[in-house]
Amino acid sequence: MKKLTDKLSEIYFWIDDIKKKNKVNDVYFRGHGYHKWELIPVLGRTENVKNYTENRLYYDFVQYGGHLIPAYKNTWEVLFLMQHHGIPTRLLDWTENFSVALYFALKNSTKGKSAAIWILDPYCLNKNAIDRDRIPYLDVSYPEGYTSYFINDAHKNYGKFPATVAAIGINPPNRRIVAQKGAFTIHRDIINPLETAYPDCLKKITIEPELIDDFKKYIVLTGITEFSLFPDLDGLSRFIKTLELTQ
Repeated sequence: MKKLTDKLSEIYFWIDDIKKKNKVNDVYFRGHGYHKWELIPVLGRTENVKNYTENRLYYDFVQYGGHLIPAYKNTWEVLFLMQHHGIPTRLLDWTENFSVALYFALKNSTKGKSAAIWILDPYCLNKNAIDRDRIPYLDVSYPEGYTSYFINDAHKNYGKFPATVAAIGINPPNRRIVAQKGAFTIHRDIINPLETAYPDCLKKITIEPELIDDFKKYIVLTGITEFSLFPDLDGLSRFIKTLELTQ
């Protein structure tokens, strides 16, 4: 277990270093099952994305799923629902909980390949990207809404979201985001990797293949499970299958 404790010490060092250097209390984490994956939202990784792809995704979601979508206050909430239910969006998922990011990195890892944990200082990102040393809420700072900036090309604000990327605050629309301590970055630029644009605000920790099994044992000790992260019947079912059918 020495290599595991050495890697944990390295991770804790970088978390502490970022917090002390930038005088922040909170950092964001993201787990990648493969260490070479880039920090690009799913919309930017989707094949055959054309000018109106996002527009069609939004209106299809609202048109066909309107009776399933709960009442919402603004179109930003629709964007988060799209993200939550697997529609490609310009959001990138993060978490304020290191163990949650580690869980997803291990869950999506491939045998023989390194995984990774990304550490983001959201205040550093916003200071550089939007000249604000704080985390804005979309519905408060940008009340015009998601459709005004990205969907409705007849609106005066279309295409004028005032940042290539920003770390944002949210009012969690569902229990999963609460359970996962969810956080997000929103990307006007969905093509260029975040680590290329703002390298000084990020740190990548590689988890070598020989450490994967030890980290899986470690994550069990933290109490992170499918059911704790997905507190619904789907999450419970996956948790029970793992608990009872893999022993």
